[in-house]
Amino acid sequence: MIHLNECSATLNNTDYVNATGTFNLQPPQHYSGKASASVLNLAVFEPLLRAFGNQSQLAGSFKLDWEGSGQE
Repeated sequence: MIHLNECSATLNNTDYVNATGTFNLQPPQHYSGKASASVLNLAVFEPLLRAFGNQSQLAGSFKLDWEGSGQE
């Protein structure tokens, strides 16, 4: 079971991550969720890569919106 209710990370004015949710892998299967991620320039993660010794350059963007619910 995972219960994460509200999670937020703001990298700058345009890059952010949000989350809420409940998830259960045991019967009765039950989940609800909401996720939002937006990174307009993946290069904001290059310092993190450098910290782990990776010198790769990143380019592009990433956006994910998801909502869910359910019960089986």
